[in-house]
Amino acid sequence: MLHIIKETKMAELYNKEKFHILTKDEYIDIVIKQLELLNPKIVINRITSDPDKENLIEPIWLTQKCQLLNDIDKEMKKRNTYQGINYWYVFLIIHVNHYILIFFSKFVIFNIIN
Repeated sequence: MLHIIKETKMAELYNKEKFHILTKDEYIDIVIKQLELLNPKIVINRITSDPDKENLIEPIWLTQKCQLLNDIDKEMKKRNTYQGINYWYVFLIIHVNHYILIFFSKFVIFNIIN
């Protein structure tokens, strides 16, 4: 997660241009989508960070780590999803005339086995 910390080049740029920083909901959505693709046997040691509250400019919601972790858990339950739910997708990547085409299907692997 991108942090904007006081007295850094990034802070200067952010104060000048006010570029988009992920909202809490956007971050939760990205984390859940990544967890769904992750092998369920992999143990996650860190989903968020512990920014220094005094030097953090954005995103302020990162200072509420427990709330963020609870919100991720609640959203996963709401979506009826879990780590690895989409791990078994089969990806087919084809390079054609400087284009990369990516095809994926959860059902290809079952059709091959059956």
